[in-house]
Amino acid sequence: MDLLKQILSELKQHPGQTAQQLARKLGADKSNINSLLYGKLKSHCYQDKAYRWFPANEAPRETEPAQEQFSNTPLSRLCRYYLSCLGQDDEGGVSVFAANKYGDLDYAEMESLPLESTDSMFQSAGAQKLLGKVRKDRSRLAMYLGYPASIRKVHSKKSNWTGFFVEPILLFPVEFDNPSQSPQLSQSFPIINLSVLKRFTNSERESVMNDLAQLEEELGLTGEAAIPELDDLAQR
Repeated sequence: MDLLKQILSELKQHPGQTAQQLARKLGADKSNINSLLYGKLKSHCYQDKAYRWFPANEAPRETEPAQEQFSNTPLSRLCRYYLSCLGQDDEGGVSVFAANKYGDLDYAEMESLPLESTDSMFQSAGAQKLLGKVRKDRSRLAMYLGYPASIRKVHSKKSNWTGFFVEPILLFPVEFDNPSQSPQLSQSFPIINLSVLKRFTNSERESVMNDLAQLEEELGLTGEAAIPELDDLAQR
């Protein structure tokens, strides 16, 4: 039986599974599972707010809610919301030059997502160089894992300059708690990059926060359940 039929069979027998659970049961790579769920099986399956999958022709069964990792009181949700907003520049987010003639970039590309271990984030020479820069000036600099990323083209009529900026859509803070160990990704909710949100929605300054709150709700970043896995979050 091919993987597509295996997924459908498994969901019919046990609806309400995440892509990670399906990958473990079927002994398959999660990226292949997601590729089918969001591709050929998209009309045959649907996903609820907690990233669980069900056959399209069946009503979702009541399942136990995911264990909360954070307090879900109105005050705690409000605090998380404003902390996310304060984590970015007031003018709207994170944007860095895609390239420059000096080669001193403010980002480093990864070959793969650190889904199993964050140690892989710092294996490349570019990441090590960036890590050293942050450690030397932690009072002024912060590090994030940005994924997925968009590229913005800019043309300046004044200087006749054309170039590109890298703008990550989701920002996952990197923590430096233990000097003897590699930095780790924060277990808090990711920050949505306001510069990208403004550009994609054409929102005015007054309405972008409403768009931000709505997007966080749609992505399941409201504290009502465990934080979605990075690749599932990016797919949605």
